[in-house]
Amino acid sequence: MFARHSDLPPRYGWLGKAYTVLSEDPLAFAAEDACLRLGVRRAALTAIRYWTSPSTWPTSVPTKAPAGRAPCC
Repeated sequence: MFARHSDLPPRYGWLGKAYTVLSEDPLAFAAEDACLRLGVRRAALTAIRYWTSPSTWPTSVPTKAPAGRAPCC
């Protein structure tokens, strides 16, 4: 399951760090000092890159609750 990102599940703070860094520089992950910018090691950088890639996010959100279930909000 975690083969592409060094067996690291997403950790608290990673997505926020990635958002901040990528907002300033969209090519931040390709920079030589990417680990320094994010304050993580290389394995974690690979995992963050994986978890922030568009392919790991849902592409649609259901708008209706399934039949027989009340909406949560």
